[in-house]
Amino acid sequence: MPGWIAEKFRTRRVRYAATTIVVAILALLAVFVRGAVMNRMYTSYSIEKSVDKTDSVSRFEYVGGYVIRYSKDGASLMNQSLETVWTTTFSMEDPRAQVTGGQILLYDRLGTDFHIFNKKEKVSSFSTDRPILKACISERDTVAALLRDGDGVSLVYYTKDGSMIAGGESTMQNPGYPVSLSLSSNGMLLAVSYLTAADGTVGSAVRFYNFGSGGKGKADNMTAEFRYPGIFAPEVQYLDGSECAIFRDDGFTIVKGADKPEEQRSVIFGDDICSVFHDGSNLGFINRSGNRDHKYVMNIYSASGNLMSSVYVDVSYERVRVCGSEVILSSHSEFSVFSTKGKMRFHGRLKEGNIADALRIGRDRILVLTDQKMEVIKLQ
Repeated sequence: MPGWIAEKFRTRRVRYAATTIVVAILALLAVFVRGAVMNRMYTSYSIEKSVDKTDSVSRFEYVGGYVIRYSKDGASLMNQSLETVWTTTFSMEDPRAQVTGGQILLYDRLGTDFHIFNKKEKVSSFSTDRPILKACISERDTVAALLRDGDGVSLVYYTKDGSMIAGGESTMQNPGYPVSLSLSSNGMLLAVSYLTAADGTVGSAVRFYNFGSGGKGKADNMTAEFRYPGIFAPEVQYLDGSECAIFRDDGFTIVKGADKPEEQRSVIFGDDICSVFHDGSNLGFINRSGNRDHKYVMNIYSASGNLMSSVYVDVSYERVRVCGSEVILSSHSEFSVFSTKGKMRFHGRLKEGNIADALRIGRDRILVLTDQKMEVIKLQ
């Protein structure tokens, strides 16, 4: 090989090695900075913005850094600065909200109206001919709903324009009375928890449905059923992909699989569960502590059911919210912020007013709703 060619290759190798080292250093620095931010402890706060509340009946939900405010008369989406992104009017007797990713479903419990939104705009509206008991939405804007049907309950699956994909009736005997439902993010998988009664024993049955290729040829698209005699499973929730959490009155079970769902892991706490919370990636429990020196213990699990963090909680609380990577506990004039890694980041008292709710809306920023105001506070 001529000398000039060899020299050229040596120069390229040196440049490649130098670039690799720089990229590795930057990656390590990013991990370090992120860890430092996530574990930072705050001791005070400042009020960045304060707005008088115009009513005392609005409800709020976290939508990936935004907050949706809704009531009987309409809804609006607000950003971190409490600026309105969009607003809409409607008339509902008992509005309820369900959020999956950036998709928002508002429906009228015991009414007939559905409204679908995202962070930018309204997507669609449609009505059903039977009263709505409970409903959920996927990231593809499909909607599953439990509808009152005479003395029974119908399970119906809709496209975003209200066209029915599937539907059927349930009774207490076969398979039971549906109490909770959840769609996977892609809208192909549906889990439904039923309250059962057999031989004088109350229990639960959880059924899994697949509306994709995996459910073809299956009766009612059902791919699996799990029964829990003597146990109440009040909620089911899809997490990452095909992983679904079954929240039981004594713990939880993780079921995984699209074509053939299987129980992967169960964690049993007993009867000491005080609060349950979850988002798309984590599920958490606040239990009574077995240690007499501490009130509670908070355990946070991954979507696969592995314990991620465990921390004692010694503050009184009435509400718990999980917003992104943080868990917020609030009560009266006090609130605490924990990371999902189990680190307490802040505990303090509001300077005035009683807290009705508190949600994280940005890094180090909390939206605190009091009996009089909406305040964006910055942790310091």
